[in-house]
Amino acid sequence: MDEVPRGNACGCVCIFCDVPMQARKGGINREHFSHQPRLVDDEHYCPASFQRSIFWMARRILSESREISLPSYDLTFDEPHYGLRQSSTLVDEQRLKYDSIIFPYFLSNLAYDVALLNVGEYTLAVTLVFGGIDTPGAFVYQEQALAHVVIEMRPIELLFDNHKTGFRLLMESLLLSSLEGKRWTYYPTQEALAESFKAKFEAAVQAFAKQENERTRRLNSGTLRQSSSEVRSVNQQPLAAGNVSIGRDRLMQRVSELVHIVQKLNAQNVTSGYLCEACKIMRKPHSDICSYCGHKAYTVVPITSAYLSSLEKKYWCWNYAEKSLAVVPKIGSTTKANEDRGIS
Repeated sequence: MDEVPRGNACGCVCIFCDVPMQARKGGINREHFSHQPRLVDDEHYCPASFQRSIFWMARRILSESREISLPSYDLTFDEPHYGLRQSSTLVDEQRLKYDSIIFPYFLSNLAYDVALLNVGEYTLAVTLVFGGIDTPGAFVYQEQALAHVVIEMRPIELLFDNHKTGFRLLMESLLLSSLEGKRWTYYPTQEALAESFKAKFEAAVQAFAKQENERTRRLNSGTLRQSSSEVRSVNQQPLAAGNVSIGRDRLMQRVSELVHIVQKLNAQNVTSGYLCEACKIMRKPHSDICSYCGHKAYTVVPITSAYLSSLEKKYWCWNYAEKSLAVVPKIGSTTKANEDRGIS
């Protein structure tokens, strides 16, 4: 602004629409350029959107600074059915100093912008978005996976509506000092953590498979039995005296029954259920006592597409059928009553 005269005499042209600009200088509002009013209207509008203007301002702010505040990056891998959970802090909350900055894209009609901050020997990619943009994982630049932080810029619009003056200072605070709207999507060391968890998961799956093979062998040999006393101790419902042999067909039937109950809950738009720790029958949440076996212990399970995928195989591997039959030998007699009460 100091290099050009005030008003229309500045001789500047809008880089977006080629319309002559005017330099507005004063002591009230921040000095800025604007279109010459008579040269823009509904038929001759400037394609520079609010978002693109914000991206241009963000580029200038990031270029003029050499520090930015970043949140911590905590990563958790969880596989509750195998008792596996691994949490790590990859990056601590910090004030990061960067040596230089480049912008790999020409800012045209993109709904986002990317800045590459050079920090010593590594580069951090910072993506600015106004929502609705899927930005998972690493930012790949010149075939290299870079650490990646996403900054949500939607709060900027509210700031602009409420603070026509002093807006740049607020934007500087949001970009450089605040942690609001900032999130990590990738840091190089997370790959090693993912591989470590994958190895633990595969080992757990193999252990379950080994256990299942042994159980199948025992079933085929007729040695897997449950006593009526074991059933009475949990379900408190007397059975006929003697041992009860559990055949493979009966186990498969119970798996189908358990899965059917979960599928019905899903069809009723139930997003999470209470899985009884004793009988392994799922019920709607907010029911503290299982109506099938009377037990109170339960696990809250999100009924997601991932959970529903291959559910029969999962229940079979997790030995749910045998555990369920040991507590509730027959579901059918209680199913109708439970459905009427909105439990199954």
